Amino acid sequence: MKERNLLVITILMTIAVVGLISIQIYFINNAFMVEELRFDENMRELLRDVNRKAEKQHAAKLIINKINSGKNNFVYMSKDSSADKKFFGNGNHSSPALPSPKFDIDVKTIFTDSSKKTIRIIKRTDKKIDLSSKKHLDSMVFGKQKLVTEIVDELVTIKPDVIDSKLLDSLIHIELKNRGLDLKYYFVITDFNGNILYSSDSLMNETIVKSEIRIALPPSDFFSPPNSLIILFSNKYFFIAKSTTLLLISSFVIIAVIILLFYKTVKMFLMQKKINEVKNDLINNITHEFKTPISTISLACDVLSDVGNQTPPTEKYLSIIKDENTRLQKMVEILLGTAALEKGELLLQKQDVDLYSLFTALVDKFLPIIEQKNGSLILQSEIKSCLFSGDEFHLSAAFSNIIENSIKYNTNTPEILVTITKSFKSLTITISDNGIGISKTETKKIFNTFYRISTGNIHNIRGYGIGLSYTKKIIEMHGGTISIESQLNKGSSFTITLPYEQN
Repeated sequence: MKERNLLVITILMTIAVVGLISIQIYFINNAFMVEELRFDENMRELLRDVNRKAEKQHAAKLIINKINSGKNNFVYMSKDSSADKKFFGNGNHSSPALPSPKFDIDVKTIFTDSSKKTIRIIKRTDKKIDLSSKKHLDSMVFGKQKLVTEIVDELVTIKPDVIDSKLLDSLIHIELKNRGLDLKYYFVITDFNGNILYSSDSLMNETIVKSEIRIALPPSDFFSPPNSLIILFSNKYFFIAKSTTLLLISSFVIIAVIILLFYKTVKMFLMQKKINEVKNDLINNITHEFKTPISTISLACDVLSDVGNQTPPTEKYLSIIKDENTRLQKMVEILLGTAALEKGELLLQKQDVDLYSLFTALVDKFLPIIEQKNGSLILQSEIKSCLFSGDEFHLSAAFSNIIENSIKYNTNTPEILVTITKSFKSLTITISDNGIGISKTETKKIFNTFYRISTGNIHNIRGYGIGLSYTKKIIEMHGGTISIESQLNKGSSFTITLPYEQN
């Protein structure tokens, strides 16, 4: 992989990872804020409940004190079980020695449910009662009305604020316990101008008054502006974090996995880059070292050939040496080209190449080998002359790799067909054979460098897995494409498409 491509991929991956982590943190922050708002609202509702209970207790205490300080007038209910009941009065119950005036009244039920009942008292007017009983009844009803009026007057009378801090503290503690909340709290009560009227901890005043959890607390009369009850929970954020533990843990795990995968991927890229550099350097060093002995062997063969008077065995072995030396030289050139391709350093020497003549030369080159196996190599072309701008050496080497593989990977009598067709803007070259074929899973890998397919029962095939990789890269450098269609035991077909515009 080129350094530029690696740098671009690394930058894009970094942006993607940072973006994913930022989005995850954004959602965590939003979830935490939602939980905080919910907590604050629940605590405000708790304070409103505390306030209502405190007012009820204050009113109940006032009523009890007022009743206990007045006369003991009672109304007794009869044992009638019907909805509408009769009540019998017994006035001045504290003086049993005196004859009590007798009277009775009707009670009409106007609302009832399982927990409470509302009634309306209706004085009897259709029965004759003595004057003293009637006077006693009127006195009792008037007394109750006066009691209610006095209680209401007491509740709305303007008087200095009296804050029952112990009652508020006790009610807050009870409400938290009833809701199953173990929270440490501090609270203050301030007047309309923000002056602190009461504080549960004077050292925490500045911190408490900044809390958002507050409610309006009515003063002890109806004509003064409301006070404020402000409460601060010291372990509020710990409680919220605890309630979102699963979300926080899962989010941190996801972030950690993303960072780990990013680190491993970048590390793998860098290691792969280093391996490629070492591989290319090794190929370059080995092939350059090979070129010197190859040239020496070639020169020695030429000298021996020029000497003459060689015996037949000597000529035979000399011919073998020359052929193997030529093949070794070709392999070295391919290795050098592959290393240069990997580095992106290979420069094509483009010129006008006649593809028909190029393939004619390739057929002449491989035909003796095919004939030794009683096979056939046929060239079919719609054109007899086609000039294409390309590097003749590398194109010839690329096409030779395909034809050579068609011969090597074949257990039958080789039958190879090369066809050349042209369209308005492209040339299509198809090389088909009847060889052993390739499975579908391996057709996607055969163009990878150093990848070799399994040859089944064929054990005498030599190769390094660089031929087809080299071929693909050369064709792509000429602006073309290569693909393969193959079936096991039926053969393969390579299709090469090259851009071409007819003059």
